[in-house]
Amino acid sequence: NNLGNARQKVGNDEQALTAYQRLTEIDPKMFEGWYNMGNIQLRLRQFDGALTSYGKALGIRPTDPFVYNNIGVVYERQLKFDVAAESFVKASDLRKDNDVFAKNAGVTLARVKKYADAIPYLERALKLKPADNTVAEALADAYTQTNQLDAAQRVYESYQQTDLSKSATFWF
Repeated sequence: NNLGNARQKVGNDEQALTAYQRLTEIDPKMFEGWYNMGNIQLRLRQFDGALTSYGKALGIRPTDPFVYNNIGVVYERQLKFDVAAESFVKASDLRKDNDVFAKNAGVTLARVKKYADAIPYLERALKLKPADNTVAEALADAYTQTNQLDAAQRVYESYQQTDLSKSATFWF
């Protein structure tokens, strides 16, 4: 595992992947080998392999939010946004204190037009990281799409003095 980590740090992803594969052969019940292998496969765009590796990692740690988030990233890169949203939701539900997981869940749910489902995740993400203009805009749009116009207006008004107000979409 340490050899794989070292090779990964110096940019030798292929050699890191070989080290992690060897680790999973030595100890197939070691979470880190599968998780790290999935991360390298994701970076190398080996999506099927990444899903397999993350699946093995979940078999060892079935409630690891980082694995669910990374599975969501794989599906997102495959343009499977519905499935990605499900994984992001699982990650965010497991780690309610993580703004990235909440943002991923909310933005992806909104992308598949599940605005009502997106709102709690976007609200959580914005509460955790109030300066995230992308989340603010997505939340205001989700409020608008669900006919919560007063809530949308409150978000827009509270972000008038930020960089978000430089966007034509903001004013539209």
